[in-house]
Amino acid sequence: MPERARQLGWSDVAVIDDDLGRSGGGVARPGFEKLLAAICEVRVGVVVSIEASRLARNGRDWHTLLEFCGLVGTLIADEDGVYDPRQPNDRLLLGMKGTMSEMELSVLRQRSLEALKQKARRGELFMTVAVGYVRVGHNRIEKDPDRRVGEAIALVFAKFTEMHEVDPGNRTKR
Repeated sequence: MPERARQLGWSDVAVIDDDLGRSGGGVARPGFEKLLAAICEVRVGVVVSIEASRLARNGRDWHTLLEFCGLVGTLIADEDGVYDPRQPNDRLLLGMKGTMSEMELSVLRQRSLEALKQKARRGELFMTVAVGYVRVGHNRIEKDPDRRVGEAIALVFAKFTEMHEVDPGNRTKR
């Protein structure tokens, strides 16, 4: 993308990739925040991305980005073109791209959730394994081979049994 920005005539190009691999669910996104700050300080002439709608992870962030770019005159460019959020037609197109992106994410989440439900129905869903066990392969669990872990778990069960023994004299629990 830096080459694309240079092709468009910008010589001072900064790459912000701090947020790569981070999901949108409640995770801090320092790269996106840095981008918004630079836009508000009028230090950005154009925001270039492979796909414009991928700049934000949700509708709120997307529309905030469009609003800030429109206020200070920052352009948005992707593989399809260069957009000026101050222009009604460009803003409409960018809004549609954001809406389509949200819809795609919604469908992907729905499919992923359904796939998890199907795995659960087949008995193949392992989100976490209990303490003392380890995951082996994709669908098996075994006791943890660490001797100390096994001894610690055995001690817990021994103490549990000891504390809940029935007193033979009066048949009450201690």
